[in-house]
Amino acid sequence: MKFLVLAIVVAMTGIGVSRANSNDDIYRIYLYYDHGKLTFDRDVISKVVIAHGWESFSSGDFKAEIIDKDGEILHSVKFDPRLRGIMEDVGGFVLEQSKTALDLLYFPEGAMLKVYDPSDVLILEYDISYLSTCNQNSVCESFYGEDTSTCPLDCKDAVLGGVSGKADSDMLSWLWLVVTIVTTGGLIFVLWKLWRKHVGQQSLP
Repeated sequence: MKFLVLAIVVAMTGIGVSRANSNDDIYRIYLYYDHGKLTFDRDVISKVVIAHGWESFSSGDFKAEIIDKDGEILHSVKFDPRLRGIMEDVGGFVLEQSKTALDLLYFPEGAMLKVYDPSDVLILEYDISYLSTCNQNSVCESFYGEDTSTCPLDCKDAVLGGVSGKADSDMLSWLWLVVTIVTTGGLIFVLWKLWRKHVGQQSLP
């Protein structure tokens, strides 16, 4: 064999487009590239998932954007969806038909993924709001995982006296528990008094 394939970037190898720590959440977008055309991978159910870890990437002419519900661009990157291998005698080659995965930084308020081709034409769009932990409704909702770290937009006014929105929410939960216990106890006491009064009246001659 004239040449030896030393390494091939196999299918589903991630294309990371920003630096991230291994513990950071990322969006992983499953794509299929075919001679200049880019589509979502039809073989996976969820086209976009939250994952951990990070893969290296190559800059290119395609563009991906993460948008919030108000249409503001949270993140925009250029990338090359083509996978690459290394050959001993030619110094490298590009796979013009392959599956791949694009890694993007996760944003709790992310609502829409948009991908543009090299001519800046929108070719892919995907609703990622179901992966969001920050719905930007100006209410700090700890039930949905919102706090000052995951949703500073909704919980920015929740930091009072060094107490975070999450702590305030926990305190409110305890307060409701106390109110419920006191109310239930009071109701039981009233019913007990009425029962005693009824029994006392029945015992009279």
